[in-house]
Amino acid sequence: MVISPERTLAISPPDVEAFQRAFVEAARQGVLDPIEPRSTRPDLFLARLWRDALARSLLFLGIALPLVLLGFLGLRAGSLPTLVPFGFDPLGNPDSLVPPGRLLLLPLIGVLCWAINLGLGSTFYRRGTDRPLAYVLWGIAVAVDLLLWAAALSLLAAA
Repeated sequence: MVISPERTLAISPPDVEAFQRAFVEAARQGVLDPIEPRSTRPDLFLARLWRDALARSLLFLGIALPLVLLGFLGLRAGSLPTLVPFGFDPLGNPDSLVPPGRLLLLPLIGVLCWAINLGLGSTFYRRGTDRPLAYVLWGIAVAVDLLLWAAALSLLAAA
């Protein structure tokens, strides 16, 4: 008996062994109907981000600005006085004096803001309708980094 999805056949050939050998050889040759070729790639989230120039540039700027600020402050640390201002009063004047190592908190704040916005933005980026919200979040991280740069330069100028 040969059972297929369409029908069931009962075959009784005169030479059963020769028929079985021929049947096995025909089955080894594969499917007789042509199969349409199809090539697909998995939709990887990082690959989608990499293809999006705006997302790639916002994410790169968001992490590069605090890292460059960290390097800049690290290079300037040796030439700073023992106490530098850290923070501003309500009138915009530099406030309390602290050791210069405290300025390294500024790039840390920038990286933390970038990491939080990366996570939230990635959640929104996955859904096509919420993609503009992801761009806004990543843009906010860049804006915070620029503000931290301005604060650091202002504090160093007042030192």
